Amino acid sequence: MRSQANRDMGEPFTHEIVKPVALNLPVYWIIHNAKEQQHAVPRHWHEELELNLTVSGHIDQFAIDGQTFDTQTGDVLVINSASIHTIPLQKIGSEAMTLFFNNAFCGRPYPTFLSLFLLPILMELIV
Repeated sequence: MRSQANRDMGEPFTHEIVKPVALNLPVYWIIHNAKEQQHAVPRHWHEELELNLTVSGHIDQFAIDGQTFDTQTGDVLVINSASIHTIPLQKIGSEAMTLFFNNAFCGRPYPTFLSLFLLPILMELIV
């Protein structure tokens, strides 16, 4: 679900409301598969912390708060809460996984969760 928000330098963007559909977990994930069709993500922001892993191929011009990144297989981008980000139309042949962490979970005292649990799992996915 998306709702229209403000404009940043004249370009519209939306507030994305991330709602996990099942399991009531503190993390929600999406697999972006551009292996068979082109894929783009319009400018938006959300309250959740986001990790974006390039599983295969590459993503060109991934923009976060006006800064542009080009990623390759194995690269991870961390997108802070309320950061405006977008991915322009990508060529066929790449795959990415996005993880959203809700604010209640991120605020808990688990400083080593990402380094001890999540990042090793993500690295296994790309090997």
